[in-house]
Amino acid sequence: MHDINPIRAKSGTNQEGTSAHNRRVMIEALRLNGALSRADLARATQLTKQAVSN
Repeated sequence: MHDINPIRAKSGTNQEGTSAHNRRVMIEALRLNGALSRADLARATQLTKQAVSN
């Protein structure tokens, strides 16, 4: 197990904007941390598990 660098999630203004923002946040977390499980990705990004799964 390795340390996870948290990424601060910000809220979007609409569904499309929120989804695009969440994708960018998740990609950045994966870039910084390497492979993560969905649960670890949710913790690292401070997004819900549902947002990470969509």
